[in-house]
Amino acid sequence: KEELQEVMEDENNVVVIEWPNLVEHSLPENRVIHIKFELRKRDINERLITINYPDKLSYAIDKDVLEDRAW
Repeated sequence: KEELQEVMEDENNVVVIEWPNLVEHSLPENRVIHIKFELRKRDINERLITINYPDKLSYAIDKDVLEDRAW
């Protein structure tokens, strides 16, 4: 946890955490982008990706890329 806090001190760092619930209380909410992947029932090869982020980080999100589309 100390290592995570040290890395998070630098606002230029990007940190990806697979199981954030283990350290959720240590994450600065105003700097966290949540990305959730869900399996779709109708097609096992399809995923629903949900991205939530604070307004402060909207500059980092390309909304044109996030339109409802298949890649």
